[in-house]
Amino acid sequence: MRLWEAAVTNTKWGQVMGFVTVLVALVGSMIAIFADQAAVAQILGGGTVISLAAIFVLGRLPAWLKSFRDASE
Repeated sequence: MRLWEAAVTNTKWGQVMGFVTVLVALVGSMIAIFADQAAVAQILGGGTVISLAAIFVLGRLPAWLKSFRDASE
């Protein structure tokens, strides 16, 4: 029972942190728009939306995103 509760708690925290990350990215995108930095806003906002859509649709990190993560390590 404790293992299940820990998994639920972990999932909830993951969702909260994901939501906070999206909010920060979208607020940063809006700030970039108001600062006349359209390219930065497109990259920040669009990249966030595309990445999250891919993760939610596939239920895991896509291979093309894994390659970016592996290259940075």
